[in-house]
Amino acid sequence: MASPSEPRVELPSGGERAHFARSRFVPGLVAFALDNTTSCRSWLHETVDFCAVLEGSADVTYRRSNLTFERGDTMIYAPGETHRDRRIHKAGYVRVTSVAPSLFPRPLEPYRARFQDPALLSAIVALHDAVTTSAPGLDQESLLAELVARAEVHIDGASAEPARAPAAVRRVMDLIHARYAEALSLDMLAEAAGISKFHLVRVFKRETGMPPHAFLNLVRVHRAGAKLAAGQPSAAVAVEVGFVDQSHLNRHFLRHLGVTPGRFQREIRK
Repeated sequence: MASPSEPRVELPSGGERAHFARSRFVPGLVAFALDNTTSCRSWLHETVDFCAVLEGSADVTYRRSNLTFERGDTMIYAPGETHRDRRIHKAGYVRVTSVAPSLFPRPLEPYRARFQDPALLSAIVALHDAVTTSAPGLDQESLLAELVARAEVHIDGASAEPARAPAAVRRVMDLIHARYAEALSLDMLAEAAGISKFHLVRVFKRETGMPPHAFLNLVRVHRAGAKLAAGQPSAAVAVEVGFVDQSHLNRHFLRHLGVTPGRFQREIRK
């Protein structure tokens, strides 16, 4: 049974759907909804991402830990991290509020991801709904302040930072972020890491949940999303971020974010 303090949300029926909305009043604030999802995906977090699970169950890997998320759980993902869905047990309905790090009064970087707190879940959903319905700016700013205050309660009491990814992996991640539009080779990445390419593939997948080429495609998708949100045409964006053509962009965009580039651009620019 749901806790009495959990928000009552009417879940939409139908097939898998993803929706995006960007705040008109608070730059750096984005709402994302994923409904009836049964697809396993890899995710790159470039903002502080607050996730609320309204329904469903899934196994994920985050920071080398295997976790199971279920209805009523909340997650806080730190910028610069990745996570990978390993198995979907029950179709998920998730609400995500992504907040630029610059909107926080101090660095907010949790080292534990999963929190069971109905009040935090309610705060995530309330801000998500305020963004998607284009509520007044003061409402969104107030709800953001409430969400941050609630999150800080958990982050201040979270366990100590676990071991960070090895320096070799960090160097490769930094190189991919800086040169994602280029035709990078495994030899180039291994040279930057200072280890053999065979060892690089093993350690990179262990630390991020995916091999280097998959991480490169994920970074390209996120860079494409930023350009699409700025109004650039998808055909030009595809080439600018390093994909062969628009169909290549469409395939990876849909795989990772659940929508086509065109629909993403229409929703995020409303």
